[in-house]
Amino acid sequence: MNILLSVGLAICSVLLTSRAYSFSEADLEKLLNTQACRHCDLRNVVLEDIDLSDVNLEGARLDGASLVNVNLDNATLVDMSLQFASLQNISTTNAFWVRVSTIGTDFHGIDFTNSLISSIDFSSARLSDVVLKGVVFDDVILREQNLSETNLSGSWISNSDLSNANLQGSDLTEVRFSESNLAYINLQGATLDDSSFHFIFSMEDANMRNTSLSGAYLNTVNLRRADLRFAQLSNAHLMRVDLTNAILEGAIVQGSNLATAIDELNVLLEGAVWIDGNICEDKQCSNAH
Repeated sequence: MNILLSVGLAICSVLLTSRAYSFSEADLEKLLNTQACRHCDLRNVVLEDIDLSDVNLEGARLDGASLVNVNLDNATLVDMSLQFASLQNISTTNAFWVRVSTIGTDFHGIDFTNSLISSIDFSSARLSDVVLKGVVFDDVILREQNLSETNLSGSWISNSDLSNANLQGSDLTEVRFSESNLAYINLQGATLDDSSFHFIFSMEDANMRNTSLSGAYLNTVNLRRADLRFAQLSNAHLMRVDLTNAILEGAIVQGSNLATAIDELNVLLEGAVWIDGNICEDKQCSNAH
């Protein structure tokens, strides 16, 4: 008798738990009929092959949801929860992503082109095969994310944390970085031509081997101990850059002001390995070139 009672209680518990975390059918119907579902309960919903462009999901809950081949172009995704949701092959161009909870969220094959992404912590989410071209990032945490071979060209990244992120081989052409944490970032083989870095106080120990920085502008950047071996710095402009103990062996600096005007730029090179393999001995390495 006690065994039957225990089994019955367990079944009731499962049913109640399932009901507590299932989506509202009324909210789903509202979403599909009006493409506006502010503060809706869509937890654990499954959406496939649906056009939800221009949808307003402000304040909605989609925890545990599964979205596959859904069009979210121009969507308003503000103050949402996507915890442990799975988003696969989603188009979300020109969308507003603001204050979205992404704990445990899986983003695969997502096109964020020209979207605004603000005040979101992606550090516990999974991002793979995403497109971030022309995205405006503000107050975003991408710490330790693997974004290798990703297209971020033309993006603006400010007040954000990309420390220990992997962007190896990524396209960051004309990206604008400002006041962000890029410490220990992996940019090996990445393309940063015509990019700009303003007031980057933490970019020390960055891996920038074979990185292309042609025409880049660096103003007030901390590159202490950075690895710039064989980096392409032609026509780059550096001002108030700290390269203390950095490695520039084999780097190409022709046409950059680093090659001709070190004394005037307040560039610190003490202990750095210069392009010819020699170690800079004085504060500004004025004779290294």
